[in-house]
Formats: sequence, C-alpha cells, structure tokens
Amino acid sequence: MTDPQHGYQVIVFGLNPAYQATLYFERFHPGKVNRANRKTNSIGGKGQNFAIACSEYGSKGEICLVHPLGGTTGAEVQKSIQELGIPQRIVPVAQATRTCTTILDAHTGDMTELIEPSGTISSAERKELESVVLEMFGSASQSLRGIALCGSLPPGLDGETYTFICEHRPKEAVVLLDAVSNVECLWRGLVDILKINAEEAYILAGRPETKATLDLGSMLLGLFSVRAVAITDGPSKAYLFVRDPGAADAVRGYAYSIPNVQALVHASGQTQAEKPEDVPINPLGAGDTCSAVFLLEFLRTKDYVQSFRRGLAAASASCLILEQTARFEKRWMDVCYENTDIEPL
Repeated sequence: MTDPQHGYQVIVFGLNPAYQATLYFERFHPGKVNRANRKTNSIGGKGQNFAIACSEYGSKGEICLVHPLGGTTGAEVQKSIQELGIPQRIVPVAQATRTCTTILDAHTGDMTELIEPSGTISSAERKELESVVLEMFGSASQSLRGIALCGSLPPGLDGETYTFICEHRPKEAVVLLDAVSNVECLWRGLVDILKINAEEAYILAGRPETKATLDLGSMLLGLFSVRAVAITDGPSKAYLFVRDPGAADAVRGYAYSIPNVQALVHASGQTQAEKPEDVPINPLGAGDTCSAVFLLEFLRTKDYVQSFRRGLAAASASCLILEQTARFEKRWMDVCYENTDIEPL
C-alpha cells in the first residue's frame, strides 16, 4: 500500500529500518560459545515498531510509514509491512537494509542488542526522500494530525532531515520526537512532544546521575520549547512533564508506577509458570509501542496524562508477545492500564 493521495492522519518516519533477528537462550554467557534454542525474524526499527503498534491499536488505515529500503533485507521488511496491511511509502535505496540481532536470556530476562551499521543514503536518495515528504504533506494537508520522528538516522541523513520534515509539515500537525541524536529540530522549537528513555533524558539535561524528578522535567522544558516530555525506564517508574498553559514557567509532573506484568499474568491463572518470574516476556519494541499509543490517544483526547498511561499499558502488554515486536492484546493492555498508578509530583 503506497497510495500517497490517501488522507492519512499520522505519518511515521522510520528512516533507519532494520530486519530483526532474535536469538533465544536459556542462559547467555558473554565471552563463551552460546547455542540458541530458537530463532525468529521480524521487522526492526523504531518507526517500523511504531507503525505496527498503531495498527494493533486499530489505526491501520489512518497511518502511513515512510522508510528507505534496499536489498533483500529491505524487501523482507516491505513484504512484512504489506502483509500487516499497513500503508507504506518506500524510498528505494542502493544499500541493503541493516540487520539487527537481539539476544534474549530466559534466565535473567536480560536483552542484548547487536546493531549493524546502516548503509549510507546517497545525495540523490536524500533528495527523493525530501520530494516524498513534500508530496505527502501536500496530499494530506487537510487530514494530517500527527507526525512521528522515530529513532536515529543513517549516514547521509542528518539533523537537517528532521528539521526539513518539521518545517514543511502542515502547521496544525503535532510532532512527536523519539530520538536524541541529530535533533536540531528540537533545539529550534519545532517539536511538540519529546518521548525518550531515562538515560537519554539525563544526557539531554546534562545530569546523568539525576533521578527523573520535577526538577529534571523543568530543566528539559526550559531547554526545549516542547509542550510535554515523556520519560520511560523499562519496568521502573515512568515520568511525564507538561508545560502548564496558564503559566509560562510552570511545569506539571507525574510519576507512573508500572505494574509487574508477569505477576498480573501469574495471578490470572492463564499460565503454566510456577512463579511470576517464570512467565516469559520480551520487552523488545515496548518503548516504541508506548510512543505510538501515546500519540494516537493524545490526538483523540488531548489529555497528556491519561494518554501516556494508555501508552505505558500497551507497552507492558507488548512484553507478553514473545516472537513479534510492538504487538499486544488489548485485554492485557486494559488490565495494565487499570494497574498503572499515577502520582502528581
């Protein structure tokens, strides 16, 4: 599905896609010979996971994924997205799409990611991408409500790429950024929502040892003229900082307690695991799932606080789908939503 004339409500830019391989180990020992007991292949890349999560949430026909693809791995990514029924606009590139490998340790639950270098985007391919941006914004100018800028950029693209997208967007479209490198658009005040993880938040604030407190949120909102900053930290508390529209320097902060999804499944009796910690999970793509559902809910409700809660719930539920990323069952999302507590800071 590549129809650029469709009136999409959200355009997702996944400019550093990947073909994902996941290896499963009972125990993984670094520095030793390790034999996997299972291997799966899927789609990788933050924007690709974002688009899949949008589809899972029921917005398949309202979004379009823009991504550069090349080689046999790129063809596999294109095929997989097409099979999911997700509209996509492909920028053909000469270099093969990278492969990323994830190692999952069943004993510890640890996840190790091995990231291949991305192929270089040529100047001609970059110009083609910019043409696609202008064409899509023109055809969707009346319907477009949200833009997602997801992840790092491959060589040949840089901060001006995201800036170009932001500067040419329909003015009413909300921009969510999930990245910390090549983010000149953030410094130029072209982003509405910044969604990052805790480590990235500390880096941006220049305070790597600081906990995610109201002070940190105030600092980030002082550095960047965004409306909201959402910070995730795996199973640990998540934080949301929102600029108070009634006072230029006022910040409202919220802490979210993430439920133990393994304990919820174990308590439901819908598992053969003897203990909660034995319930298998796969956190790959959970952060991207959060970003997707957060933006979709915000565009629908204009409620930052509950929209982020819904995104976190979808992320938690996605951990229960072991062999695919950014997928989730809505019933488990609802359970996680009800068990996600919010504390004003």
